[in-house]
Amino acid sequence: MIVALLLGAAAFGGLHAAIAAGKNRDPPGWFLLGALFGVFSLIAICALPALPPGQSLAEARRAFERQTEARAATGRDEGVAVLFAPFAAPTGVVVAPASSPEAPAYTARHAAG
Repeated sequence: MIVALLLGAAAFGGLHAAIAAGKNRDPPGWFLLGALFGVFSLIAICALPALPPGQSLAEARRAFERQTEARAATGRDEGVAVLFAPFAAPTGVVVAPASSPEAPAYTARHAAG
């Protein structure tokens, strides 16, 4: 019974290490996670994106932090724009905020239309 459990943990660990190596992640760390958490960590490693070749996790983390700081400094978050892109107004439609001077004219023009 214990031998079967250890063999299963080793198999899961090996699977995780192989997937992690293919995604430029830390194979020994993912081996341990796979041996301990099985299917749950398999879902996690499959959901993670691959790191660019030659880039370590620490370098990827620093690049992400620089991008986040740049977005915070400019007040823009392209991720939100991409997330809500399907709900954006069609091209050519002008949406005026209710507080803008064009709002009454915009509403009157399109209410009559």
